[in-house]
Amino acid sequence: MKKVLLLAVLCYSNFTFAQQKTDSVYERAFGEFVRYYNTIKPDSMAKLFNDNSDNWTSDNLKKQHEEWGKIVAFKYIGPFKNETDVEGNVMVYFKVSFDKKAYLKEGSSNVFNGKNIHAAAIALNNENIIVGRRLFTSSPSVDSLIAQY
Repeated sequence: MKKVLLLAVLCYSNFTFAQQKTDSVYERAFGEFVRYYNTIKPDSMAKLFNDNSDNWTSDNLKKQHEEWGKIVAFKYIGPFKNETDVEGNVMVYFKVSFDKKAYLKEGSSNVFNGKNIHAAAIALNNENIIVGRRLFTSSPSVDSLIAQY
């Protein structure tokens, strides 16, 4: 009986540790993104996202800095509504605070909420590379999620 109880405690401890490790891996990956965003390092961001597109250029990042400013804080929220990227990796959300307010720009494809607090989500693959992202998103359900934190 003691062995069964000990085994149950060890399994629970390992499950809890594994969950915390996963959370910290997401926080570390997003922290790297924040560092590269704030210091305008497009090459590092492209490597972080394994993205060879033109999304990450100095001009694009400088424009975002002009509109939103730097990221001054972020907080891990966690998964939301079992959302995944196209490959089935779990999307994990963060509450992100900027030093400027962002407003909807005419012709913009992004939605801004007129605040300096936004949500961002990333998905990591098995190698802990960011393979999915939803950066600085806003919708009624996402806004209500980040309002809780």
